[in-house]
Amino acid sequence: MHPVRPVDPSFVLQRTQQGVVVSATHPALGRLYWSFISGADHNAPDYYSITQELDTALLLPYGWREKGHLAQHRSHVSKAICDEAEYQGVQCAKDVMYLGGMLGNLQKRSGQSPAEFASWLEVATWADEEAPACVQYLTNFNGLIGYAPEWSADAADALQFTEAEVGAGEDADDLDVMLAARLGKFVEQSTLH
Repeated sequence: MHPVRPVDPSFVLQRTQQGVVVSATHPALGRLYWSFISGADHNAPDYYSITQELDTALLLPYGWREKGHLAQHRSHVSKAICDEAEYQGVQCAKDVMYLGGMLGNLQKRSGQSPAEFASWLEVATWADEEAPACVQYLTNFNGLIGYAPEWSADAADALQFTEAEVGAGEDADDLDVMLAARLGKFVEQSTLH
């Protein structure tokens, strides 16, 4: 697939993401959310953290707590602390001497010591909250990136597809188009403005 196809009319692939984010309210920082970056597509470890930004929060499907394949997120807070902490003695929140990365930035702004902030994270009431629906557009999807789709909220960044490709859908001769058709729905780009 080519990033831009100057054929009219052009189509883009659209999906709507829905689900829940997990959040708690810190007394000084306000709303905090779980954040997660998978390292699976580039052979790196997963990164668990906490963020104040709803748009970078981990989006989980409704009912995720009952689904076994998402069990790795049940210990999200502990993993986030372990990813960023240096300990004195045993690895538990009260022994955290230093927090780096995103957690370190939040901890400094919280006015708490690293151990106090880590302890607060562990005892906070983390609850599911419905996330606003998010419309996204496919920006990159090909065998060179391991068929890991990349998405953007901006339709101007989207890959463009021809009317012939859209018409073929899952029966397309091009593997990229055939697989992409399973990820969302094709919409005419001119209808998005």
